Amino acid sequence: MGAVFKGNYTVNNGNIKIEITHSDIMRETIEPERSSEIINGKISKNDDVLQFIYPSDQKDTVETERYRREGSCR
Repeated sequence: MGAVFKGNYTVNNGNIKIEITHSDIMRETIEPERSSEIINGKISKNDDVLQFIYPSDQKDTVETERYRREGSCR
């Protein structure tokens, strides 16, 4: 959708902290927001799959994102 993201992350013993600065495509000029979004979650890797688990915006639920290595046959 044309949004721009930039940020930093740190990983420590399977925990991940992601600090993201968004650009909002709905504004007339696309400039980074002044404050960052901070996401704390868990990270794991199994074979070719990298998995992030983090709190959802909905109460008492979590989001899971899985990424597979490009070119993987599995």
